[in-house]
Amino acid sequence: DGLQNVLGFVLAEVKDGHCALMGMRINDNARGQGLSAIFIACWLEICHRFNVQPQANRIDKPLIALVLAKFEFQPLKQAFKCEIATDHQDKEKAVIWVPEDRRATMTSILSHRRLRCQKIKLVQEKPISNTTIFLGSRFQAPAKERRLELVQPLLEGKLQFDVDSFKVNFCDPSFFQDLNHDVRVKARCEDL
Repeated sequence: DGLQNVLGFVLAEVKDGHCALMGMRINDNARGQGLSAIFIACWLEICHRFNVQPQANRIDKPLIALVLAKFEFQPLKQAFKCEIATDHQDKEKAVIWVPEDRRATMTSILSHRRLRCQKIKLVQEKPISNTTIFLGSRFQAPAKERRLELVQPLLEGKLQFDVDSFKVNFCDPSFFQDLNHDVRVKARCEDL
């Protein structure tokens, strides 16, 4: 039935026993509802089920870096450090703060267009309630046991995996009742 019912997707590459996150897209009408954490949790669960090590390729998008930070991913090299928070004037937007001496470097990673497209604005004052994120780096996932601890509360009892057909289905319809969507997730893992 086309892409009109698709909430979004995770783009990943499987190579040499690793599954590298390359990006993620959440459709505009489904943003701000916590789907990025659910998508990353699903991706981590798929990696676990197929015994591949999750990692993230170079991430330059602040909102993806934010969800990776929530799942305790660590940058693999010196990365561009900044602070991100919810915009208190508009809860559907985010703000980023970068120290004044690093703002020139920031424009090589965060273009004004990217900030505008992701509904993020640069602020002069450091937000009180913020999260430190890193941009321009590949990321390493936390240890397997810790990943499972982080993923389990989000997905427990809500997913059904059929390893033979490589399908993933949400088996608890109330999981997405607030989104007013009929959700079926199918993961094709031909390279695994």
